[in-house]
Amino acid sequence: LIDRLLSYAVLSKIKPFLIFTKYDLISNQEIDNKNSLSELMANYTPTNFPIFVLGNDHDDDLKKLQTKIKNQVVAFAGQSGVGKSTLINRLFDKNIMLTDNLSEKAGRGKQTTRHIELFPYCNSYLADTPGFQAISLADMNLDPQVFANSYPELNELSKDCQFNNCTHRHEPKCAVLAADSKKIHPDRLKRYNLLRKEIEAGNRKY
Repeated sequence: LIDRLLSYAVLSKIKPFLIFTKYDLISNQEIDNKNSLSELMANYTPTNFPIFVLGNDHDDDLKKLQTKIKNQVVAFAGQSGVGKSTLINRLFDKNIMLTDNLSEKAGRGKQTTRHIELFPYCNSYLADTPGFQAISLADMNLDPQVFANSYPELNELSKDCQFNNCTHRHEPKCAVLAADSKKIHPDRLKRYNLLRKEIEAGNRKY
């Protein structure tokens, strides 16, 4: 879902940034969870999209985020219960949005926002949006090469590919396939190929 949102944003001329919330819920004993978060963040470090890690004990990144969103229109988007409304409350330092506790059954936050609302903030506007579980890129009728441009790290590497229309799957002298994980994370490349196949399949329907 993160990759879909990032691609949708880039293709829509929106400058995305990533916020990993609720870090304080990972206890010192949950090393596997911390490692999973580090690995997830490593997926997006090569993109150069700004990344923020937030929790009740992470005020440094909150201050950086406050600086980042000044003089802009910002929409917080993501799955239900990831903490978008809680983040709005933290930015305003008061409860202006309804929030709820974790769902005992699902082990994650519950959806509380059911409409989009704009809030004036430091010469900016912040939008809290309802959570969702899926977003389709196939319905956008994208050219697969245009879709590839939504991956900044891939786009940069592809300049050194032998073929201009390289799909980064099997072509000889593909700079993307030859790159190490510091330039493009292998998991993100794998998801890129899955999404590209989805887009190609969607285009064949029309």
